[in-house]
Amino acid sequence: MKTRKKIIIISSLIIGLFVIFALVSTYGLSCSSMFNFGACLGNGMSGLKPCCPGLTPISISKPTGGNLRAVSNCGHICTKCGDGKCGFKENESNCPSDCKQ
Repeated sequence: MKTRKKIIIISSLIIGLFVIFALVSTYGLSCSSMFNFGACLGNGMSGLKPCCPGLTPISISKPTGGNLRAVSNCGHICTKCGDGKCGFKENESNCPSDCKQ
């Protein structure tokens, strides 16, 4: 009987991971701040907390058919916007100084 309970628990965990993966894949970024227990958000992290020193909060958006659309309700993403390089999750809409068309 204990083996059956273990199989059910493991199956439930696997299904839960697939659901999380599907949601993240469908809606873009997840609220990584839910797993960040620090006082600020690091480079590439999204959330409602302030960005760590040296990082800039930018809107979370991605190109879709020539337009940009918001992909998260998690606040902002912290990047090095303004460093002259169009970096991870930066685009012409949320960091025009680095991502000129």
